[in-house]
Amino acid sequence: MDYPSFTEAEMLAEQPYNAASKKEVNDARKKEARLRKEELSYVNKIMSTREGRKWMLNMLNICKTFTNPIVAQDTHYTYHNLGEQNIGKKLLQDINDAAPDQYILMMKEARGAK
Repeated sequence: MDYPSFTEAEMLAEQPYNAASKKEVNDARKKEARLRKEELSYVNKIMSTREGRKWMLNMLNICKTFTNPIVAQDTHYTYHNLGEQNIGKKLLQDINDAAPDQYILMMKEARGAK
């Protein structure tokens, strides 16, 4: 292991903020808000095209967002499904925050595709 590089990498890592400092707390909040705005912008871009909506619905289905994740007699598979569903629920929340009208359109398009 290259210890000097490791130490430099540690120094470059984001330092935790001081929760007692109002300035540092506000800076952290602003950074988090900026990052969230960027995430929602990505989701909005994906949902703005028919192909993007099709892809997103596929991801929601892969994550078992709209199905029952419980597998009788198999807790490991149930927990696996719950983990996937948690990701799907996060995507669904992002869609609802960024592009609720496109979500409705996505569902209408999916109904028409069958």
